[in-house]
Amino acid sequence: MEKLTMRTEEVKTNISEEERVKAEEKTKRFQEKLQQLGSELESTQDNDKLTQEDVLHKGTTRRNSREKYRRISGRSGDTKNRVNEFENL
Repeated sequence: MEKLTMRTEEVKTNISEEERVKAEEKTKRFQEKLQQLGSELESTQDNDKLTQEDVLHKGTTRRNSREKYRRISGRSGDTKNRVNEFENL
């Protein structure tokens, strides 16, 4: 009975590993396809027809995404500080 249980767990582990690999490959394909479609879209865009609002939106979107990344990446020390403050109470 113990061998059967171990074998079942091994099969579950192998299946989940195979599923993970398949999902990872699928994600890579989708990312490549998305990048390709994005570059195709950029090449068809006529910059002469951009309005002032389009230019403003493009700049704001880039700036906000950089700030968001900076806020997320800068949080590692904050959590430690909050935990230490709580423990010191």
